Amino acid sequence: MNLLNKFIDRTDFADYEEFKSVRVTVPENFNFACDVVDEYARLCPEKRALVWCNSVGDEKIVTFGELSALANRTVAFLTDAGINRGDYVMTMLNRRWEYWVVAVACCKLGAVLIPATHLLTAKDIAYRCNSAGVKMLIATAEADVIEHTLHAVDKCETLRECVFTAPVALPVLASLFARHGALDKLQAFVSDNARALYGIRATDRTITLRDEPSSLPVPSCYRSYGCEVVPMYAGATLPWSIVR
Repeated sequence: MNLLNKFIDRTDFADYEEFKSVRVTVPENFNFACDVVDEYARLCPEKRALVWCNSVGDEKIVTFGELSALANRTVAFLTDAGINRGDYVMTMLNRRWEYWVVAVACCKLGAVLIPATHLLTAKDIAYRCNSAGVKMLIATAEADVIEHTLHAVDKCETLRECVFTAPVALPVLASLFARHGALDKLQAFVSDNARALYGIRATDRTITLRDEPSSLPVPSCYRSYGCEVVPMYAGATLPWSIVR
């Protein structure tokens, strides 16, 4: 299954001159996420959409069915966070596969995506956020990225949310509290200690945890300050998962 024939009049070319004469058909209100990703998800959900790997051997293969579903969940997350059509979302995802999920979600929602390098310093982050009126920042959980971002957030006047990949702490805490029969105390513990431990802003949003294994293992390694950093529970599948 190939959707190219819906949008161009030919796919085979003898030379560059023939290629230059191709006619492109752009439907009214064309949206890549809906007209391509969702259409492939409907027609052939098992078709590969993305094959991602890194220098330490981690691999992630995402089908169009999975990409469409992940993007829909991300749209729900963005909407819950107050992101609407025309709002600006900045990413610092360092070639992570999650970037493509966010990109498709922003297409669906109509939010404006600003891809940025993970090498930005706190000053760079604040400048870009304030210049563009960024409302959400989504970044990798690499140590230096977290450090620069947390130093910048208080200077970002329009920023509502800052999100990092590989959310390990909450599932690990849920497992620990459940083991000791204290799940009813988890919410208070996290709410009371989040600002003190991580220096993050308080928020009215909630996160739902589910007592089932996460769909993705914890990344085995990150690059940080030119070194390889092994995160807690590297390569493991956590017993609890974040719903949203």
